[in-house]
Amino acid sequence: MVKTYADVRELLTTKKFPELTGRGVSNEMIDEAEHLLGVRLPLSYRGFLLEYGWGYFGSLELIIGLGSDIPKEWEAGANIVKVTSDERNNSVSWPTYIIPICQNGAGDWYALDCSFINENESPVVFVGHERNATDGFNYDLYSKNFAEWIYLKLSD
Repeated sequence: MVKTYADVRELLTTKKFPELTGRGVSNEMIDEAEHLLGVRLPLSYRGFLLEYGWGYFGSLELIIGLGSDIPKEWEAGANIVKVTSDERNNSVSWPTYIIPICQNGAGDWYALDCSFINENESPVVFVGHERNATDGFNYDLYSKNFAEWIYLKLSD
């Protein structure tokens, strides 16, 4: 199975919508986001941020991230620091180690579980909004890391 960002770079290139994709960000911008979020982001997601920053790919909803090129009207829903802050302050507050990366269009999130870092990678989890509304904050493991998540979602 896919293990690194390099394994999915070509897949992302063929599935991106160029007019709806960022131009990437600097390591310094990622470091600042990590400081504000209080987590270390996994290597494969950092690779994505460096190359694209944010964007639409294939049948996926928006993969949130960073970048001065995020359209102003999307800023609230596309900036990882803003979205994470909003979810942490929601009625079902998210733990500080869970970082949302993509909604599924029905109010559910795919997120990074930064509490568990193995070989510079964190698993991607599925956070269902209905279950959280009734049972408190819960999530299910979806993939071993961001690169594998991209592969699984775009290979459908």
